[in-house]
Amino acid sequence: MEYIYQLFLAFIGSLGFGLVFKINLNKVFLASCGGIICWAVYLVCGKMIGISIFGASFVATAVSAVYAEYLAKYLHCPSIIMYITALIPLIPGSGLYYTMNSIVHEQWLQAQNFCYTTIQCALGIALGISFVYTLVQIRKRI
Repeated sequence: MEYIYQLFLAFIGSLGFGLVFKINLNKVFLASCGGIICWAVYLVCGKMIGISIFGASFVATAVSAVYAEYLAKYLHCPSIIMYITALIPLIPGSGLYYTMNSIVHEQWLQAQNFCYTTIQCALGIALGISFVYTLVQIRKRI
């Protein structure tokens, strides 16, 4: 039940950012479903299979990026809007918060651990986007 709740919140978070970016109302629902896909893949990889934070972030980002590319092509809109909306659930906001909180309270070891996991997540997201974007560009040239 907890995972269903998390998927619902991933949808709501993605929907909120889709509305902030003023995505057309008939497109925002499909774009927000990317948030569900993203978080579902992350949960499966990270919690159920036991892949590292970097690996789970990379795989979830890659799957979401493929979804965003196909959705953008299908809906005839820029892919970056679909990317951002789909990847909102993966943004390591809590990791950044806890890192800064630990630094403020001079808990250096805790800050180091939070910073390490936050950087792993951010690198997984960046490399996942880069990987899919490169594949899409190669496919366009062929």
